Amino acid sequence: MSTCSIFEFRNALCMPYKMFSTLKNIESLMDTLTRSKYFAECRIREHSGEALLYAPIDKESLRMAHRANMVLNSAYDNGFIRLEILNDEMLRVDAQSMQLEHGTHSTLVIERLPQGRTLAEAIKSVSREELLRGLEMLDAELRRYDISHNNLSADNIIVDCNNRWLPIRQYYTRRGYGGDTKALNVLREYIATYHTPTATVDVSHDEPWCDMPNLNDSRLHEGRRRRITERGVGFEDEYGRMVIEDNYLAASNFMENRAVVTTKSMKMGLIDRNGREIIEAIYDQVRYSEDSGKSIVVCNKLCAIFDYNGKQLSKWVEYSEVDKK
Repeated sequence: MSTCSIFEFRNALCMPYKMFSTLKNIESLMDTLTRSKYFAECRIREHSGEALLYAPIDKESLRMAHRANMVLNSAYDNGFIRLEILNDEMLRVDAQSMQLEHGTHSTLVIERLPQGRTLAEAIKSVSREELLRGLEMLDAELRRYDISHNNLSADNIIVDCNNRWLPIRQYYTRRGYGGDTKALNVLREYIATYHTPTATVDVSHDEPWCDMPNLNDSRLHEGRRRRITERGVGFEDEYGRMVIEDNYLAASNFMENRAVVTTKSMKMGLIDRNGREIIEAIYDQVRYSEDSGKSIVVCNKLCAIFDYNGKQLSKWVEYSEVDKK
C-alpha cells in the first residue's frame, strides 16, 4: 500500500534511522509539518541541503507525482527542480499497537531545494522592478517548456542565489502553458501593491494538543498565515490578503482545517479556514488534537469532548475524568 496517514508520517519523521530506507540521516523540521489535499509535507535537512518530503495521503497522490515528474524531466537540465519518487521508502506502523507492520511500506516523494528564499521572503528586501522582471522571466520559462505549475504562490517560488525563480510544490504540474495565468496576475498585483505587515505570528507544539500559541515566526500553514495588527490577530492567505479579520487576541496555526482562537474577553473556540466558528468562542479553554479531530473543552472547571464538527460527544465532567487520548 503506497498511501499513509499523517500519524504514520509524523512517527517516521521522528525515527528516520529506523523508519526510512535511504533517508536515515535526515533532520526533520517538525514545526513545518503540514498537509494539502493530496500530500502531507515536511521540510527536512540532509547533508547536501534542505528538501521538502511528501507523503501520499490520497489514492491519486502518487499518480499525480509521476505525471508531474514526467513533465518536469524535460525542463530539469535547464534549472527546474525535479520530483524524485522514493519507492517503498517508509515503513508503516499500526496506529493502535505502535508496532511495525512488517512488509508494509509507503512510497514518498522528495523535492530537493536550491539555496535561496521564497518570494514571500524576497519581497521584503528586493525592489519592485526586479521582482516584476523576475516574474516575467518565470512566465517566459513556463511558456518555453510548455508547462503549467497550477499551484503558483509567493510561498511556492524560490528565488535562488543566482536570482533564478524556481517553482516548488510541483505535484500539480501538467503539460501545456496557460494554467498559471490567473496566479501570475495575482502575483503581479501582490508585488505591485506590497506593503510590509506590522508583524506575523506562528506557533509550534511538540504535543498533539494545540491551545494557546507562541508568537515566533511567519510560515504558511494550510494556506493561511497568522497576522497581528494593532487591532489583534487574524489570518491572511499566501498573497497577503486578510481572509479572517484580526479580531482575536491569539490564534493557533491551522491543522486539519481547524485553528484554536482566543477572543479579547479571554474566551476560546475553534474555527475553520474560512473563519466559521466550529466551537463557539465562549469557553475557558479549548484544546484541539489534529490526530483525532477531537477537542477538550473546559468551562467552569468542567470539561467535555467535542468532535471535529463541533458536536459535543460527552457529558460535562470534572477535568481529571476526561480521557485525553
